[in-house]
Amino acid sequence: MKARERLDDAAEAVIRRQQRRIIAAAEAWLASHPDDVYSDIRFDVMLVAPKSIPRHIMAAFDTSQ
Repeated sequence: MKARERLDDAAEAVIRRQQRRIIAAAEAWLASHPDDVYSDIRFDVMLVAPKSIPRHIMAAFDTSQ
């Protein structure tokens, strides 16, 4: 988690490269936990900024991007 100055800045920080890294980590985890490979998986994002209520974005991205 990395706080940003504004929530909009936090949202823009979740770039495609970082999404690919998160997806790769999930794939590595699934490779070592084969029983969970058929579980529903989604990628949520928490936007955090000072003096703002954190915002939860459900299913912020998926593996097809």
